[in-house]
Amino acid sequence: MFTDAIELNLKLTISQKSVDIAAGNVKLWELDLHNWGFTGRAEFAVSLVHEDDSLFELFTGSETVQVELKFKPYYIPEGTSVEYVELKGLVTHKAITAEQTIERGPLKGNPVVYRMYEIFFVDPAQAVWKCHRPLELMTDKSVKDLLQAHKTSRINLNFQWKVLNEKLPMLALYLGSEAGKADFYDFVMWYVDTRNGIWSFDASKNSYTLSETKDTEGEPDNLNKDAVQSLRMDFPEPPRERLRLLNSFAENPQTKKIENKLAMEGITRDILVNYPVTSDLNNREALEKKRQKIREHELLLYFSSYPMLCLIPGKFLKLEKGLWSENLYTTGKTYRIRSLHIKAGATDANPDSDRDMPFNRYEMEMCSRLETKDETWQELPEYVPPAYPVYLEGLVVSEHGDKDEETYQIHEDSKTSQRYYKVKIPLLNNQELLMPFMPLIQSGHFYFPVYKGARVLVALEFDHATMAGCLDWRGEAQVPADTQGNRIMMGKTPTSRTAISHVYQDNLPVFAMERQEEKDTESITFSQGRLVIQTSEKKG
Repeated sequence: MFTDAIELNLKLTISQKSVDIAAGNVKLWELDLHNWGFTGRAEFAVSLVHEDDSLFELFTGSETVQVELKFKPYYIPEGTSVEYVELKGLVTHKAITAEQTIERGPLKGNPVVYRMYEIFFVDPAQAVWKCHRPLELMTDKSVKDLLQAHKTSRINLNFQWKVLNEKLPMLALYLGSEAGKADFYDFVMWYVDTRNGIWSFDASKNSYTLSETKDTEGEPDNLNKDAVQSLRMDFPEPPRERLRLLNSFAENPQTKKIENKLAMEGITRDILVNYPVTSDLNNREALEKKRQKIREHELLLYFSSYPMLCLIPGKFLKLEKGLWSENLYTTGKTYRIRSLHIKAGATDANPDSDRDMPFNRYEMEMCSRLETKDETWQELPEYVPPAYPVYLEGLVVSEHGDKDEETYQIHEDSKTSQRYYKVKIPLLNNQELLMPFMPLIQSGHFYFPVYKGARVLVALEFDHATMAGCLDWRGEAQVPADTQGNRIMMGKTPTSRTAISHVYQDNLPVFAMERQEEKDTESITFSQGRLVIQTSEKKG
């Protein structure tokens, strides 16, 4: 812990009205800055001795509170330039922790002397997306399209990742489920993590970048050793397991071994998948190889004073020259700031002290985690994976035959020869999805494709869908409600079909087969002591 003078300004904007709080009024502030965003807290005093509290009415309302915080060292040596650390975010929790009043005294109206306020705030993506739990279905769109549709004006996104531009047959998202607790921010972190991407927050531009690799542009600053109390080097444990990708597709089961030269003998981590198409399996293998990273060493710095630098995640530092020894392990290496923690409490916490001063003296705790410039592993916040599958209803689509004919249609992928149904989702603008053409509950002995207009239960995954079951009976297939029986209905329409039925009449079984084409009808009926074979032409 150390004591230092910090120039600071806290600005709150509510309903387009702004209130500035000077450093002298800020009695405590705390920040955790990361490569992915930030969280913060501040406590400040507002005195009513000389003027009204213009913040009170706005603060006690329900409108969104925007926060801007900027700070830098107050005493800067001549000839040295230090930029502000500037952060813009949104308040997630607010409180008035104290009100000092004069109940008895000479002051008219028994006024409030001062109020103590407290706010908790985060970067825009966390604030906005952690409240966002939509149901979304897109067809023939990219993940970039999905993110742009949900980013809002408060979030500045840059796209530098080719994967995001790939058009996919479908994208599905449901974050409102009571069974799952994921929000849209969780979804983004999950996607970045599982697809081996990079999510980075640039505090200087208040923007986010999705990329394939980390940014390596920029010249490093030299960190003065005088500002460093201690330095710790951490060497993260590498993965000790060997990955195996187990494809359970019965017609071509495969085991893909992803080698790891540092794996312990006999130790594996198995990933069970089902890919009918070999190229999909190969793509997954390539992805898992990239996700397996051997981390480089890291530094944890504890500071003895505030450095004469603008320290924000993503900036590059060198620990050399000046009082740094040339024999240190860190010499000649370039590091990237990954995170920064600051906790600062005013040396005089009295609400009236240092009022409206542009700087304040704080007792500070300050530490930073550095990684090498070439580090490929990324730290992400903890997240809750989105829950799949998502179930909703659909209607089977077939373009064969007339509108009222209950036909089926097979769609074949020219590249993979895989066969699919087409199903539309009425709830979501009748968007049409492809899903595997395969038996549902019945054995493969029975070839009964699902017909046009059938209500089906659809299971949505993130980027594909399957048919989970049928939800209604075909109209002519049902037997009368006043009897017990079964019926199999085949054909296009009620007047062009073949039916097989087994029902009870007078508590005796009757088995019948009937073929009909318009008026022409042929039937065979088995009943107690009788066999009737009949051909006829219906009248009318």
